[in-house]
Amino acid sequence: MAMTTPPFEDRTHDPLQIAVPSPTAPWFPEVNEFALTWNAYERVGSLDAVHAIASAVDGAMDRGAIDEVSVDDLRTTLFFYQRASHHTDSVPRHHRVAAILEALSQKTGGVVPGPGDELP
Repeated sequence: MAMTTPPFEDRTHDPLQIAVPSPTAPWFPEVNEFALTWNAYERVGSLDAVHAIASAVDGAMDRGAIDEVSVDDLRTTLFFYQRASHHTDSVPRHHRVAAILEALSQKTGGVVPGPGDELP
């Protein structure tokens, strides 16, 4: 039986919408759990593809061009950060996570479609 993403403090209270955490939200549990609502392995197809997207988004951030990145690629990058954090027992760089959350909030009005994907 497949597990679904555990609920976190979702400000929308609507299973068909998922609130984007604040850029100042703590990594654990809020941002970590939000990142897992998007299973990029299933959506993109492979770890290599997920890594390529995350690298491109990191490059866009470095160039100050995060506003040109799609919502899907932002969510894929946040998912990549979560998986890297899980496997290395570390917390991603806050400034990158905050920039992604800020961009997601601006592009989506603070909510993304739900329900969340099954856990990887």
